[in-house]
Amino acid sequence: MARRYPLLLLMSLGVALSPIYLFESGGLQFAHYAMAVFILLCSVTYRFSPLSRSDLFFLLYVAYVWLRELAALVSGAPLVTMMVPLHLTFVFFLYFYSRRHLYSQSDLVAVGHAISVACSVAFLGVILTGFSLQSGAAPVRAMGTFNNPNQLGYFAVCSGTIVCFLYNLKALRPVQFFLVLMISIFLSLTSLSKASMVSMGFLLLAQSGYLLFSHASREARLVKLLSCLLFVVAVSSIALMFELWRVFMVVDGLPFVDRLVNFASENDSSFTVRGYGIIASASLVELVFGMSSYSAALRHGGHEVHSTLMSQLTYYGLCGSGFLLYFFWRWFRTVLVSHGWLAMCLVCGPVMLFGVTHNGIRFLLFWILISISMSKAAGGSK
Repeated sequence: MARRYPLLLLMSLGVALSPIYLFESGGLQFAHYAMAVFILLCSVTYRFSPLSRSDLFFLLYVAYVWLRELAALVSGAPLVTMMVPLHLTFVFFLYFYSRRHLYSQSDLVAVGHAISVACSVAFLGVILTGFSLQSGAAPVRAMGTFNNPNQLGYFAVCSGTIVCFLYNLKALRPVQFFLVLMISIFLSLTSLSKASMVSMGFLLLAQSGYLLFSHASREARLVKLLSCLLFVVAVSSIALMFELWRVFMVVDGLPFVDRLVNFASENDSSFTVRGYGIIASASLVELVFGMSSYSAALRHGGHEVHSTLMSQLTYYGLCGSGFLLYFFWRWFRTVLVSHGWLAMCLVCGPVMLFGVTHNGIRFLLFWILISISMSKAAGGSK
């Protein structure tokens, strides 16, 4: 058992370093190096056990991506295209080993401390690099230690979700939970990411519902206090989207308010800009087997499809994306069976909602969230 602790420390270090981006997007960051050492040591010490059905379908998905991208490489795609299957291989082993090394409550507590450190680092990064809560022709979107504001916004959603889930599992103290969640909300608002703010509003609403209906009576006072606070914040966030904020002129002109109110009218909110229309140009063969990430980028002006699910359907067709969709379904079902439908909405809803307009497949904390929620320590499958 003692040999698990260095591995848990490495995994926690990777989580703590996740907001530090010193190299360009798409490249390896410090967190990836820490997780790579974690994966390597796990591979050396791993004792074989049968793959679960979730693991098997995830592995089939990764294998299919390798085949499709290799076919594209043979057809003339650049060598850099192979970074996609390489990264997914890394992600698979990260998920596979981290899920198996979260055995007990103390393991979840360690991850909770790591995510608290990560949020503190991200918060300091925003404070030191600057942010704006004043209106202007071109409001400043904070990005802190990340490479762009959307990464900061997605970090806020993932970290906020992890914190809420760990608190519900009693792996975080109330004060720690409250402070880290407030930091996540702050990061989301300063990023001015519409997807992040909407997802955070959903998270707060789901957490409020969970606290109200899923806790024992002995915690009723604290739970109801936190629930009322979170519910007010959640309802206020939703109200902003329907322009009810105009009743309260004190928030008039705030950048994050303007971003939410103008959500539907801004050009970058359209599904066409996000690349959803690319699949309409696919042949029957491409619809079934996919067109590869390189071919899709060529048809979208050199850009990727900005969607977690639609990107995979476009790149790898019904065959490849079917494996991933089944894996996600197993994830939803695991959380549902172990913790109930409110927990499933809380854990799975915010990140998937963010993924409607952004591709979250590559984000490290997304897979850490899945690993935690499917781990033995969290009551998930073995």
